[in-house]
Amino acid sequence: MNNNKKIIFLKQLFFMLKADGKIDEMEKRFLKDIALSMNIDTQEIKDILDLQEIIPTPPVKFSKKENIIQIYRLALMLKIDGNIAPQEIKVIKNIGLEMGLSIEALDIMLEILLKKYSTTLTDNQLFKIFDIQNN
Repeated sequence: MNNNKKIIFLKQLFFMLKADGKIDEMEKRFLKDIALSMNIDTQEIKDILDLQEIIPTPPVKFSKKENIIQIYRLALMLKIDGNIAPQEIKVIKNIGLEMGLSIEALDIMLEILLKKYSTTLTDNQLFKIFDIQNN
């Protein structure tokens, strides 16, 4: 994934975390860890954390696989603070729809992930869920 795509992903992640009106230190720390693991420099991370509103980003073409992985990562972030606000669910569904993913597959993924705190999906399970939209 190129740097521009990484920045867009991090901005989506940040705004999804802010959807409930707050972002706690654990969420900030996790976002920073993800950004550092993606080799994003610390000034870019600070710039993202300082954003106050959603700023439209130029359209970038992601592959279907990148979109699925990205929406899954965003969904995992819903669970980080232990509180899942309806606004966060709405934001993640809107992002998924903008990516061209089916609402049915998004609902299935979220239902599985949010069933209990420790639930995760393997790549095969994840891709199988989103293959439903091709049937």
